[in-house]
Amino acid sequence: MSNGPKGVLTDVVAPIAPLAAAIAALAVTGTIGRLQRDRPAWAAVAFGLVILASTLWLAGSFWSGAAQTWLRGVGALIFGAGAIIAIVLAVKASGAEPRPRVEASLSPDRSTVTATITASDLTTNQRLAILVDALNNGVLTTLTFIVITR
Repeated sequence: MSNGPKGVLTDVVAPIAPLAAAIAALAVTGTIGRLQRDRPAWAAVAFGLVILASTLWLAGSFWSGAAQTWLRGVGALIFGAGAIIAIVLAVKASGAEPRPRVEASLSPDRSTVTATITASDLTTNQRLAILVDALNNGVLTTLTFIVITR
């Protein structure tokens, strides 16, 4: 053991504080949600590696000498792999915002337009507005539809 209970506590808390701050920052910006939505398997791998690395680091606190060095060294390598995977996923997810899709069709007599609009990943303060220009007896009319349904 390293320096008794106080040393173990320091060994455990010291790496958790920056890790917790990084996870909180990612959660606040919505990055974790995008990672889980866009690439759920890879996100699970990245988070699993970080958790495994933390477990190895913690286990190293209860050993001394070569065992502690080995556990912490392997933990640091695994943490690095998990962090690199998470960073690559975050960069890819930042540029992969889903776009609304509109599919429209005319009735056989060309008097009715039927449209299907698909929009995903809208936050609570976002909405989708649709502007439709129509001719009514030769007069151009603009109709505005605001879609709030989720």
